[in-house]
Amino acid sequence: MKNLLIILTILISSVSYAGGVTSDYPLYSDIWSWDYTNDDPRLKTNDGGNFGFGMDSIVESQIDEDKIRGYLFDACVKFRADYGITTPITEDPEMSKRATEHVKDGKGFRHSDSKGEYSEVISTLLWFMFSKITPEDGDINKIIADCYFDIFVSSNSHMEILLEDVPNLRFGFGLNQMGGSTAVCVQTKKW
Repeated sequence: MKNLLIILTILISSVSYAGGVTSDYPLYSDIWSWDYTNDDPRLKTNDGGNFGFGMDSIVESQIDEDKIRGYLFDACVKFRADYGITTPITEDPEMSKRATEHVKDGKGFRHSDSKGEYSEVISTLLWFMFSKITPEDGDINKIIADCYFDIFVSSNSHMEILLEDVPNLRFGFGLNQMGGSTAVCVQTKKW
């Protein structure tokens, strides 16, 4: 039990941190908000509450990785539009394949060795973070896709990659379900 609590604490801290302590970007989300009360930002439910622990199996039973993958491009376009970025982007199937292989190869949060060829952001969506979602809120898979990018809002450096406003920007989206969470990887490249 003690090990489980330590693992949960580490995971929550890494997800909440996402590479930075403060952000110049507001979070546009129907389910989450960032709490910057302390130096360590924390995701909270929009009503200011906490997430329900022990709900992973209920969330897991509803997750369909293919459905999430099908929603990601539109979710990315919407996410960028929320911040005023409307320059068209393209999903690159090869980049998505590479991003998915990266999160499936067990490297965790270690970035790919891109040699400057592309940019990359990596994080994890913990399933308990969706524990307060009900069927009335909509398809959990679409909600997860919409939230896929929210996890990076607390980090200016991640947001600069996701919101780069240049023509011919290509995106690759990787995800992998793994024991109570979904690893996420976004790769971008200018063409």
